[in-house]
Amino acid sequence: MVKRKTSELYATVVSPEMKALGRKIDRLRQRAALSKSALAIEAELSQFYIHRIINGTCKVSVPTLQKIAGALRVRVKDLIDF
Repeated sequence: MVKRKTSELYATVVSPEMKALGRKIDRLRQRAALSKSALAIEAELSQFYIHRIINGTCKVSVPTLQKIAGALRVRVKDLIDF
């Protein structure tokens, strides 16, 4: 078995829409004056997952969007309206 770096395991090619979603979430996070760690705690998600979402390197489910929207005190529609 070949050992790989963690970054190689999670490096995926995602759509421009995922990158745009990540940028939108990051802008709303900053507007809410939350750190990435605080957002992760509020949304009950791992910091690593929040990092990947903001960087647009993973796909996000609707339940996860609902958790993030709740933590940011916005509607899911506000997250995906970009």
